Amino acid sequence: MPPNGIVTISDPSPRSVPEARNLGADIPNRRYGHRVINMQVRGDLGKPVARAQVGLEWTDLFPALDPVGFPMLWALNPYGDAVFNERQIPLLLAELDRLPEAYGGAWVDQAREMCQVVQGGTHRYLWFVGD
Repeated sequence: MPPNGIVTISDPSPRSVPEARNLGADIPNRRYGHRVINMQVRGDLGKPVARAQVGLEWTDLFPALDPVGFPMLWALNPYGDAVFNERQIPLLLAELDRLPEAYGGAWVDQAREMCQVVQGGTHRYLWFVGD
């Protein structure tokens, strides 16, 4: 794994997108089964620019997040995708800063790094890719 946990994709082939969907290790979960939401930065044409090596392990805690206090993270869904643009990234970063410890893990640091990738270019979007 690269030192920062981010894999940069300079010229992705059409096969890069399906491969990027299967990152991270699944964990058991009572209600949601084995669910990991993977993170990618994509350009405006949908091509991956970077992907995280660790995904967000979906647990029963995430649906309990307060939608008023954590509207960006509350939008995540283990069965679908959530996309954040450069104007939403500061809001997401603020939520990550105040996220209770029980929700944490390596994914939080990688999400911050992915946010930096979005902020470092134009027409970039952070995708949380569910099943």
